[in-house]
Amino acid sequence: MEFLLSELIEGVLDELKSYGYSEEYIAIHKKEYSRLQDWSKERGINTFSNEVCDNYSLESVGIKVFEEKKLSRNRQNTRVALRRLVSMASDGTIKYFVAKCRQSYFGRYAFLFERYISSLEEDGKASVTILSKRGYLYDLCSYIEEKSIGLNSLEIKELEEFFSSLNKPLASVHAYRKAVRGFLKYLFENGETKRDLSLFVLTDNYSRLQSNKVPTVVKEEDIKRCLANIDRTTALGKRDYAIVLVVAELGLRPSDVVTLTVNDFDWDNNKIVIRQEKTGEILELPITASVGNAIYEYLRKGRPKSESNVVFLSHTEGNKPLRYSRVSEIIQKYLAGAKPISGNKPIGARVLRSTLASRMLKEGNKIEEISATLGHSSVETALYYISIDFEGLKRCALPIPPVKSTLYSISVKEVANE
Repeated sequence: MEFLLSELIEGVLDELKSYGYSEEYIAIHKKEYSRLQDWSKERGINTFSNEVCDNYSLESVGIKVFEEKKLSRNRQNTRVALRRLVSMASDGTIKYFVAKCRQSYFGRYAFLFERYISSLEEDGKASVTILSKRGYLYDLCSYIEEKSIGLNSLEIKELEEFFSSLNKPLASVHAYRKAVRGFLKYLFENGETKRDLSLFVLTDNYSRLQSNKVPTVVKEEDIKRCLANIDRTTALGKRDYAIVLVVAELGLRPSDVVTLTVNDFDWDNNKIVIRQEKTGEILELPITASVGNAIYEYLRKGRPKSESNVVFLSHTEGNKPLRYSRVSEIIQKYLAGAKPISGNKPIGARVLRSTLASRMLKEGNKIEEISATLGHSSVETALYYISIDFEGLKRCALPIPPVKSTLYSISVKEVANE
């Protein structure tokens, strides 16, 4: 059966809208499909087939549509967009290429899962938190339907088999356990289950304070060099300079950088007040002189005209608000070549936040102050940064006591004879 390419594209875009994807995300697909249509037009092709799709993919990405290979972000966008076209032509849906956190629950207990998610929304939980929990619980929903397990029949064995089936790192499984525990607790408290099944979700040995994990920190000189290398004579340079400063000096997360609005700046009182995307909590930070000047410079002489009141805009995608993934990409671009003095995570926004925490520790700030600056919901989260307080750790070192036992005494003559 043949399909008109334009009709398939329209179907995919409508599906993306129905799953709640943002206009910015859908715009990326539109750009990919525009390139495909131009390529097809040059070759006199107006119908869609898997062969046509593979040929285009080979030319634009270097691999066939369903060939597995690690790709750059832009090429990943192309592959996903093409796979959704193939899926739409195959069975009229893109369900299998939609993130789990976007899909609807199904089966006998779908209404309970949806009700729990609604309760999180009513409690004012951050959208990013709700999306992640929806994804975790989608896997649980799928598992109990596949195994035909009744909720009231859940035991430790079934739950542990579910967590084992995930085949994910310990940190990811820890997040799954937390989400499942919260869901099962909700069911019991609302009379949906006879027992408190959350007690059957065993604790694990995951900890952010594991000794083999330390925050990744770069030298202050590298950050200064990074800022000095940004061409601030261009509009794009003014934007990038302000973004790097906002993360390096204020410690804002990428999700908060891209949602920062002109109304969040209280210039009279020299402070920024935002509601954090991750925690949903209010965060108040002072506007440093360098950040204030950089923001002012960008708003007056670099920012394109837009009806949006969001501060940072994409200068290439119709002057729309910046995607949060671009924040780390910008930092990676200018910090390329920087060598961490601790940790081994890729250079990005998180590294600048860790470096800020390290600087505050050196300056004698208390852990509570660091936690407040970085917008943590719990002070315990900031304890992670103690491991990079090298000077403080040195002060905690105890002298080695003299060894008095003769068990360890070896004469010079004995050593010489060995």
